[in-house]
Amino acid sequence: MSRLAPRISPKRWNYLNTREANGADGLLIVPPFYYKHPSLDGLTRYFSILFEQVKIPINLYHIPFATGVPISHELLHAMEKYPNLTGIKIP
Repeated sequence: MSRLAPRISPKRWNYLNTREANGADGLLIVPPFYYKHPSLDGLTRYFSILFEQVKIPINLYHIPFATGVPISHELLHAMEKYPNLTGIKIP
């Protein structure tokens, strides 16, 4: 499984595709913590883009004490339509 830093933007989609092409069997993704208090809508759009771009399994990393951004029940509910959401890591 490959850990993914939060600074993923359209300019870095190739990074995701490279991980997948090089045999990564999954990704561990933290929420984008460089924005203060992102909205549920913003987080939903961010993660939706990732889930649509990558087809390998994705685990979300719930680490709010380090990121300041929790993975909420509402966000998980919004992401449940993506079959490649395979889990959530809680330290």
